[in-house]
Amino acid sequence: MSLLKEIDYYLHQLETYNNALARNFMLNHRETVSTLIDKGSATAIEAKASFPSNHPGESVVIVHQAIRMYWLGWTERCTHFIQKNWKMIEQSGQSYLFCLVNFYYGKDQMPMTLEAMLKAAQTQTNHLVSSIILSRNFHSTKFSRYGENEQEGYQK
Repeated sequence: MSLLKEIDYYLHQLETYNNALARNFMLNHRETVSTLIDKGSATAIEAKASFPSNHPGESVVIVHQAIRMYWLGWTERCTHFIQKNWKMIEQSGQSYLFCLVNFYYGKDQMPMTLEAMLKAAQTQTNHLVSSIILSRNFHSTKFSRYGENEQEGYQK
């Protein structure tokens, strides 16, 4: 909680010195930290960052929104924020933002890939099991090892 206390201290200082732009960036960071700590349930504050559209720092805000969406469990929205604003983030010239976006985008895509692989493996396993059962049934009815009468020692 000391990180939130420090952020709140700096928010108070920025409000005292009337630095709205820096305060908005700090509010954006505080909202992300609060989400990471407890999904904003106990540590959230009412003040929210408000940036005008086409603001030069908009890429930072979008990256933080994507991070928050990911950790809140809304991975589709995370992917949406990243895909919608990929060019702007790439052109921002801030390599750490681009690395963060690549990390979360890859992390978001990974479970879907693993899920698809597991589903395919389960489908293959189901086909294999059903073909084994089918061949066993076919074998036991058509080609009995014990002669024509299947009841002579063969038990299922």
